[in-house]
Amino acid sequence: MFKGFRYANISPGHYQGHFTAITGRYTGYDINFNQPAAYPTLFEYYRKHNSPSNSALNAWWVSDHIGENENLAYSISPDYGAQYGANFFSPLSVFTSGNYKPIDLCRSFTTTERQKMGTMLDFLNRSFVEPVLQEVPMVRNTEQDRIAIQSFYGNLATRQKNNQLWDPWQIGTGMNSDMFNMFFAEEIIKEFSPELTVVNMTGVDAGHSNFTEYCNNMRKADYAVGRLWNTIQQTPGMVNDTVLIVVPEIGRNTQHNSIRDAYERYGLDHSDTMSREIFCLVAGPAGKVVQNNVITNVTGESIDIVPTIAHVLGFHPDIPQGYLPGSPLYQAFTS
Repeated sequence: MFKGFRYANISPGHYQGHFTAITGRYTGYDINFNQPAAYPTLFEYYRKHNSPSNSALNAWWVSDHIGENENLAYSISPDYGAQYGANFFSPLSVFTSGNYKPIDLCRSFTTTERQKMGTMLDFLNRSFVEPVLQEVPMVRNTEQDRIAIQSFYGNLATRQKNNQLWDPWQIGTGMNSDMFNMFFAEEIIKEFSPELTVVNMTGVDAGHSNFTEYCNNMRKADYAVGRLWNTIQQTPGMVNDTVLIVVPEIGRNTQHNSIRDAYERYGLDHSDTMSREIFCLVAGPAGKVVQNNVITNVTGESIDIVPTIAHVLGFHPDIPQGYLPGSPLYQAFTS
């Protein structure tokens, strides 16, 4: 546990923090939210340098909403790009409504509507055969992998129709967005055992206006991480061979704002020096990861996450000089 970890940037925003954790580079408030990252992502480094034979099925980016986060699946870097990107999955956008109750729009379509959609699908599929459209930047899976992913989604949709996604962990109280997001990450791990998976949790962003919900969601995030780790320990091929890294994208201010929740607790924004103070947890098997050690002095930054993962997976030396300003967190490992 690195307790003195830092997001050492003057722009402590949520997307900026995610950007740094996935690209290994800091960025400012002037970042373009509407296009892929300018710098290569962790996924691209992994797929280009670790083992080119590894398909996108081995790299997943699981996020809780579509939008700017989707742009972190790959970059516009001329040396990397979409051909090395990750499969992006936003479970809450596909399988649930805002209150996380199952929806099933598919059954509401009429036969005529289905025929029209089939015609449009056929048109779009044929359109992508044209050379000019083959150049559209997008993550592409092999035909075999595409079929596997389609089957995986189909099975999840069936479970949704059978009302099995309301409380899949059987905790009796329903699940917030972070827990639901982590549940789907578990399902991906159990189905595909990918070598690289990145999952985000943003439920704690309630801290701006609802400090009580912020605390509740922190507890749920902790629980979700524990669930993920237990799933890894029960997955053949991953147990005793997987490193888990947990890091917040940013922190919170020293002083509260003027917004009070129902319990008269003030909210916390993220704009001062304290909001750049975070932590980094590295967990893994004995003999590979140092066990039960807490480093309290200021050690490490957000830009060190990508180099650390590259070190774990063995491709850090292959990344060209100048791309990653950070360094691996060697203190976390036995060698």
